[in-house]
Amino acid sequence: MSESDIPEERVHTAAWDFINSLWVERLDFKVSGGILLPRYNVFAVSPTNNPAVWTKLRAYLHSLTYPSELEGSGTAVNFMPCTLCHSIAHPRGLCPFPNVPLWNGPKHSTNSRPNLTNQKGKGKGRRYPGNGPPN
Repeated sequence: MSESDIPEERVHTAAWDFINSLWVERLDFKVSGGILLPRYNVFAVSPTNNPAVWTKLRAYLHSLTYPSELEGSGTAVNFMPCTLCHSIAHPRGLCPFPNVPLWNGPKHSTNSRPNLTNQKGKGKGRRYPGNGPPN
């Protein structure tokens, strides 16, 4: 943080303010078979308004290994943005917004595959009617 816009005499205090602002949220990811694979988001209030310094600090925190009570330690992973609300704090399946009253955005789909029951004859059989391509 010494490269930031924080005066030298305030760096120590700003570092502790940053540490005290940290909070963690657990996401209940599940893999095939419904096996729970928890992931965690780490949030904090930036100690600087300088985007370059924040990017360096975030990259440093992303590079660390985090102790875990499960098996060994955890490492940071990048999330894909939620396709419903565009947040990077959760994946689509854990998006809370479709459950909010008066939410006007997209909803969770209960059917991930298209309904093909009314698609008679489409995608089946030969490409050309009759015995082959037209002459």
